[in-house]
Amino acid sequence: MEDFKVGDIVARKSYNYDVIFKITRINSNGIIDLAGLTVRILADSPKFDLKKISKDELDRRLKSEEQSRRERLSRCYTNINKKFNYMSNQTSFNNDNPNIFKRDAVLKKPGIILHIDRRC
Repeated sequence: MEDFKVGDIVARKSYNYDVIFKITRINSNGIIDLAGLTVRILADSPKFDLKKISKDELDRRLKSEEQSRRERLSRCYTNINKKFNYMSNQTSFNNDNPNIFKRDAVLKKPGIILHIDRRC
């Protein structure tokens, strides 16, 4: 069994190593508290379910995650631009279509974000 310490980078075997975590606390009962590195999640796990992630594997996974985020953002911006271009090319705008929005209304309306976070 591997020896773990606070700050180690790990993944859970039972979840097929899907999320990379940082160890935030090791409890006396053998349960380890974890904070997600690529996903905003707090979890816990028994020691036997964890595997340390090497520096190379961490770098590879972080690059892959960043590439995936860039692709998703690019698709979002492309779709927004298509809708804006569609709107600007329309001579008569149909207000009944809920999927079409006005550019000025979208760009001038501030967003509201609820953010609940716990420092790890």
